Amino acid sequence: MTGPLLELRHLSTHYVSARGTRVTRAVDDVSLVLDQGGTLGIVGE
Repeated sequence: MTGPLLELRHLSTHYVSARGTRVTRAVDDVSLVLDQGGTLGIVGE
């Protein structure tokens, strides 16, 4: 048996506004496992 093709644990990222006055959390503590032959869709705005 082989391991996962992709594994993310506790992924977080944020963006700071151009003026540096506001922080937007784009991703907050996301974990996922993608096995070989699996399908993953990511949709964002």
